[in-house]
Amino acid sequence: MPQRILILTGQREAKALARYVTARASALDVAVATTRADLTAAAADMRGTRLIAFLSSVIVPAEILARAPMPAYNIHPGSPDFPGLCPEAFALAAGARRFGATAHEMTREVDAGAIVAVEDFAVPPGCGRLHLADLAYRAAVTLFARIADFCMASDGALAALPVAWRGRAMRRGDYQALLARRPDLMVPADRGLRLQAVGL
Repeated sequence: MPQRILILTGQREAKALARYVTARASALDVAVATTRADLTAAAADMRGTRLIAFLSSVIVPAEILARAPMPAYNIHPGSPDFPGLCPEAFALAAGARRFGATAHEMTREVDAGAIVAVEDFAVPPGCGRLHLADLAYRAAVTLFARIADFCMASDGALAALPVAWRGRAMRRGDYQALLARRPDLMVPADRGLRLQAVGL
């Protein structure tokens, strides 16, 4: 069993996620990092530590992952079909019928580790980006509970699902390119998908 759970997340979620772990495994130390500097300090000694990232924009340095004594997991909105930034926008632009959240092992490369859990749902008809993002956030919270429960009780690895990432991880430039697409040059169906995806 781990001796400490290190949670990498945002300021908004930090207290709630720490409380979740503490309430279920009071014998474990719980540390929370919300910035790169926090992470560097908290990861100075990784002995007995399990790292879980939840909706964090901080990329974990490879040297920290190399010192982790057990697999580290990342949980975020976005299905394996849409790795990278702004997954809900690209899902809507592609006309995806299902979407959700993904948990995967952390590796040096972003959104490339073995997928260990997916929480997905049908995309509601006419769903806009903000609504889809909210639904995916809820799915990610569900995944955090599942992954954290395992990590509190085991220093082993979750079994990888027979699911692969598709395509490359999208970056900020890809989203800017989506915004720059001219609706007047699109067929009506694509124009409608773009409107759902970016609201413009």
